[in-house]
Amino acid sequence: MAAFLRLLCACLLAMLAGCAAAPVAVSSAPAREAAEAANAAAFWFAARGALTSTGALRVGVYAGSPSSLVRDPKTGKPAGVAHDLGVALAQEFGMPLKVVEFERLALVLDALKAGEVDFTFTNATEMRARDVDFTPTLLQLELGFLVPAGSRLASMADVDQAGVRFGISQ
Repeated sequence: MAAFLRLLCACLLAMLAGCAAAPVAVSSAPAREAAEAANAAAFWFAARGALTSTGALRVGVYAGSPSSLVRDPKTGKPAGVAHDLGVALAQEFGMPLKVVEFERLALVLDALKAGEVDFTFTNATEMRARDVDFTPTLLQLELGFLVPAGSRLASMADVDQAGVRFGISQ
């Protein structure tokens, strides 16, 4: 999980890199390594600077989704990809974390567009990409239908029929 969070942090930093100076192009291996280190440092400082104006890193989450926020039923301890990524990034930036909780994802995205949160973790869609920027894909999930044992619904073709009803989360 720690390696996954480091990868997510790196990708989020890459998304924020537009604030940094242009990369340096070099030909020799030692010079290239030095340039990469300088680019990484400029990148880190630019990303941190873009987020420090509020005094805290603000992650938008919504309860009930492992990709956002869930709580241990016994301890109440929060967890989830967006939450844990916020914890890791705040630690990396050396700044406090403010977890901003919403009732549903649509409200998190509204807050992101309004500048009320700095980031969240969600799936990229064409419609969402009109309003917010996304990093490259970090996690691919397959979605499907949960049906009782013995259900007549065994494939997408079975679901895509007149009269078949199903529920969705919003």
